[in-house]
Amino acid sequence: MKTNILKMKKYIPILLIFGIVAVLSTNCDKNINEEYFRTNKGLLIGEYLKAHSDTFGEFYKLLEKTKSVSFLNAYGIYTCFAPSNNAMKEFYQSKGKTSIDDFSTADDLDYLKQIVRYHLVGDTIATSMFTNGGLRDTTLSGDYLITSFDTGGLKTIKVNGIANVFLKDVNLVNGIVHGIDKVLNPVTLSVAKFIETDGKYNIFSEALKNTGLYDSLNIRSFRVTVFAETDSVFALDSIFSYSDLLKKYSQTGEPYLNPKDSLYLWIAYHCIHQTLFLTDLANVTYNNMTNSMLSTVTKKADILLNESPVNVQLSNNPTKNGVVHTLKKALTFVAV
Repeated sequence: MKTNILKMKKYIPILLIFGIVAVLSTNCDKNINEEYFRTNKGLLIGEYLKAHSDTFGEFYKLLEKTKSVSFLNAYGIYTCFAPSNNAMKEFYQSKGKTSIDDFSTADDLDYLKQIVRYHLVGDTIATSMFTNGGLRDTTLSGDYLITSFDTGGLKTIKVNGIANVFLKDVNLVNGIVHGIDKVLNPVTLSVAKFIETDGKYNIFSEALKNTGLYDSLNIRSFRVTVFAETDSVFALDSIFSYSDLLKKYSQTGEPYLNPKDSLYLWIAYHCIHQTLFLTDLANVTYNNMTNSMLSTVTKKADILLNESPVNVQLSNNPTKNGVVHTLKKALTFVAV
């Protein structure tokens, strides 16, 4: 027994040395990793915007005003569409303000928070992932931003059809920054409200109301894609009012929530039960609001709903509960 105790005492100094080395190694690794992360991984989004105040200083003030800097200075995954200083100043002027400090009421602050959430996506999305359509993930406000390309491809990228991307793919610790030259207007309208207020779809909007489908398209939890005719497209078929449309398509004269009426079915056929930007469409049939027929989409030189081509320039209109596309000619449809 005594011999065993003496042997154990002999090894205690060695065990202590190993223990000290292990502790030191652990602490060194921790310090090295933290230093590596901060030095070689670069800045966080909030830090980057602050450091580049000559370009993004006004947007950084917006982040400060809305107390949004803290989460952009934390580790996460974001894509930030950052408006330039000039873009922010144009935004102030459009709201009758001269600076961020002029937004002083509670309603002002709520609106500014919407602006911030609408410019941030909870994912890292490089420009190489952009398509002519919605981004692969929503903004923090739950909406899809729409990207498109003018002549020149990636050299001329637009967001929501209004903002040019002048700075691409700034890779940072917690995501990516793209610089844009306009402040994006948050989406606030439902599909029904967009069609009603846009000004191009007056006859189609009346048809939605008179068939009883308007209310469904106004429910924000109801996801839908609508292919709509403009008034000018209806005019090509000598349809200049809702009354003309009713005479042409309704065999009962009573289309309101009437699945036996051909006008009700014709309007319902335009409405697909999911959110589909143009790039999401495939050569398949989709469930629609007739609940008895399928909408046929074909992608050739044009995108066709049945035999009616889609007007690409007037499509991909985002709303709170879906997207609105525009047809170049009235839908060809046979009620069954």
